[in-house]
Amino acid sequence: MAKRRRNGEGCFQKSTCGRYIEYRVTYYDELGKRKLKTFSRKTKEECLQAYKEWKAEQEGKCPDEISENITVAQWANTWFENYVVNHVKETTVNDDRSILDRHIIPDLGHLLLKKLTPHLLTKFYNACLKKSNGKGGTLDPKTVKNIRAVLNRMLKCACIIGILKDNPNALALYPKCTKKETEILNSEDYDKLIKHCIDQATQWDMLIIFLLCVGARLGEALGLQWSKVNFEKQTIRINQQMQSVPNKDKNSKYKYTKKIIDSTKTKSSNRTLPMSSDIEHILRHVRKLQAINKMAQGTKYHRDLDLVFAREDGYFICDTTFRAFVNKRLAEAESNIIKYIHFAILALQVSLNKKLISRKCQSGSDTVALELL
Repeated sequence: MAKRRRNGEGCFQKSTCGRYIEYRVTYYDELGKRKLKTFSRKTKEECLQAYKEWKAEQEGKCPDEISENITVAQWANTWFENYVVNHVKETTVNDDRSILDRHIIPDLGHLLLKKLTPHLLTKFYNACLKKSNGKGGTLDPKTVKNIRAVLNRMLKCACIIGILKDNPNALALYPKCTKKETEILNSEDYDKLIKHCIDQATQWDMLIIFLLCVGARLGEALGLQWSKVNFEKQTIRINQQMQSVPNKDKNSKYKYTKKIIDSTKTKSSNRTLPMSSDIEHILRHVRKLQAINKMAQGTKYHRDLDLVFAREDGYFICDTTFRAFVNKRLAEAESNIIKYIHFAILALQVSLNKKLISRKCQSGSDTVALELL
């Protein structure tokens, strides 16, 4: 009995002239139409090899030996697997993969890498500005700048290993980003917000005060663990952050999951901050609130995370939800709801001089910025 072919498996037959072996397979094009592809070679092995190379090209996979006829999609995947994964931070890996899959491969993947020109890339960046952002608008120039940065690293690597002679992205133009104007929370609103948060005295209110006084980034505060807080030495170690990363559990209903990343935004952001008496009172109050939650939640409390600022069940606080909470507190404290706030840290309020605050917070100025939206 003849062996039944698997779904998608091709079939062999002799050519009409009888000199070649033909291997025929069916596939579906981008429009969903069924088509037939034929490979004519002298032997079955050569037919199968030609088919594998063609299939790899369609899937954007790179052949074992990189040639000058490699496509953008093939090089993008090869570059990512060999020069990005295990070489940069996990958040950068996720961001690069997202940009490759959403923009670079769909728009440029079918082109030969060597055919990329500054003019073609300039047109690509301009076209990106017109793309939908999924929220009813178009992509922000900052997003296009991020796309350009990933593509530039990819092409620069191709130049270094000898696939390309010159980087076409070096001469390509891209939309310039205009820095958004920020506003300052004045002393009166600052005092109102502090007083209102103290009156409410929830964990989230304590987090607002902590950010006001310490100058940590939101991700750094949300990823802070009790093991990094030393009440005896009166210090707080900042060397990690909470980040949302793609969920590897395919059965989960959530696309992203939260985890602690063992690094901050920059190397210079790893620092040890002095703990003022006010901050000590805040942290001890938070610990008392958590003790109550642990008793109420029992085994459901996420003790393994050891978070300083957490939900009632000990899990990570959602940064988006917290930003909305801050705006709510600002409104309740009769403050203006603004998109970006710069919290001025006064020496009197944290018992430190401005020069020391600036150095400890790694801000380079006497003002520490906290992005809220």
